[in-house]
Amino acid sequence: MSESVDIDSAEWIERDDWNNLNEPCPECDNNQFECVEYSTTIYHDGKSVNDRWDKAGTLRIKCQFCQTILHRHPAYDILEDIHGQN
Repeated sequence: MSESVDIDSAEWIERDDWNNLNEPCPECDNNQFECVEYSTTIYHDGKSVNDRWDKAGTLRIKCQFCQTILHRHPAYDILEDIHGQN
């Protein structure tokens, strides 16, 4: 990678008027969302070695209708920067 990733520009978005996927988008009242999630598992010889290290979570939730970002973890911006440089 020739350029560095700008970690300082990574932004956390968490709306006060929206709590979870069971609620409609506060901007357009739609209930269809695009979710970008992550999961990690440690493997040794092709087998999961320890469940306590398994992690999962949501990086970004966006309304499919109006494109409003309802939740975004700063790691999403960093991964997008890295992906864009490849």
